[in-house]
Amino acid sequence: MGAGLKLGEIYRIDSDLRFVTLDLPDDYAYAPAGTFIMGSSVGELGRDNDEILTEVTSTRAISVGRTEVTQAQWFEVMGTLPSKNRGCDAFPVELVSWFDAVNYSNALSVLDGLTSAYLVDGEDVRWDQTADDYRLPTEAAGEYATRAGTATAFYNEEITSEECDDPYMDRIG
Repeated sequence: MGAGLKLGEIYRIDSDLRFVTLDLPDDYAYAPAGTFIMGSSVGELGRDNDEILTEVTSTRAISVGRTEVTQAQWFEVMGTLPSKNRGCDAFPVELVSWFDAVNYSNALSVLDGLTSAYLVDGEDVRWDQTADDYRLPTEAAGEYATRAGTATAFYNEEITSEECDDPYMDRIG
């Protein structure tokens, strides 16, 4: 590795072309800027007609949570627990709307001293793309991150069952 760079660390290049270490929490994954094929093949199980294969370029690196927001994380930030399936802090929070998720992202940003991503006025929500924030991934960003550099439906294999018994999905969970 180059001068001062350490194997296993994640870097970005700043505006002065210097390497800067990214300090990501353990529960986040890094996805560098890049190009991938979004959508699904015509013969893929569970494919919807609007999932046309399209080349997409992510112009900015992103970091995303490795799992859904847990009940414990939601409660710590929001002070509420809108879940039907309570009882395990590690379970994903559920029964939240898109607006709830936007408010969670803003609240988490404020707690970490960042600028809120979303400007909310009633049901009007605008994304401030200049904010240093937590935000919801776009559909393309989410698919780019979860594919993890693969061209398959799951990062570890193709879909083998549309039911809840797919062995490759079990390995992910």
